[in-house]
Parts: sequence; structure tokens; C-alpha cells
Amino acid sequence: MNAVYNNSRIVVAVLDNLATAMTGHQPHPGTGVTGMHSPAERILIEKIAEGCGVKYVRVVNPFRTREAAAVLKEALQQSGPSVVVFRAPCTLVDAREKRRRGIEVVPTRITEKCTNCMACISLLGCPAIVAEGGKVRIDENSCAACGLCISVCPYDVIEGSCAE
Repeated sequence: MNAVYNNSRIVVAVLDNLATAMTGHQPHPGTGVTGMHSPAERILIEKIAEGCGVKYVRVVNPFRTREAAAVLKEALQQSGPSVVVFRAPCTLVDAREKRRRGIEVVPTRITEKCTNCMACISLLGCPAIVAEGGKVRIDENSCAACGLCISVCPYDVIEGSCAE
């Protein structure tokens, strides 16, 4: 509210993965489900920001990297405060729920055309992407098939059914 009142040039980035992951993937007020798994009205951070008077409020899927970058760039150009909510389900919870429903979660894979440039490792820090003996590979047991690695590979050598 102070940023709105003082017309501060600030971008607030909210990372919303629809879970409270640090303590076991519990729901939070933005999920529409209580801790006891009862339905509840969602409390959306973007509505709170708008209620505080923020004029530039956007919600974007962070896995759509080009769109997310464009929205963030636009937010940075605002003369006053802006809020960008990066919202997508936690990939671990999403993969677990798909498996429970019998949907196969197919891990991404690095093709033989990989140059081992290590961009996927240095840009993401994904625990499923590992380098062993100078070669990059994806640990199938750790991959949640989010597809983010596909979007950051400069040589388009990572494949998966999760690609946009």
C-alpha cells in the first residue's frame, strides 16, 4: 500500500505454485481448498494487489517463458508499482496427481545432438539434470516433466511431451 501511496517504481513478483511446498505441499488460501481438503473461496494475490490500488497486475504461467519475460519487461516499464504473479502448479504435486489418476508422466530426454554446453544446468539448477563425466543427462526418476529445460536449451536438443 505504501508503494501505491508513494507511487514507487517497484515490481513485486509473486511465485505461486498453488502449494506450501516447504512444509509438505499443503494448500494455502489461494488454492480454494482448506488444509482439511474442504472447498473454500480462493483468495487471489492479484485481487489483493488490485484492492490496494496497483494499476498494473498480471498473472502469467512461468513455464511459458517468452510470455513471462514479456510481461516482466512490461512491468519494469511502469511508472508506478506493478505486480506480476507467476502461477503454475508445483510440478512435483502435478506429476504425483497425474500418476494417481493413471496418467503416464514421461520424463524429458536429452538427444545425442547435445553439445554439453551446460546451459540447462547453469540456467535452471534442476535436480533432475546432472552432469556425469562431462556429459549432461536427465535422471528419469527425478524428472517431473515440467518442460522448462526444453525452453532454455539453446540448441533444441531436449525433447519431451511437455513442450509448448
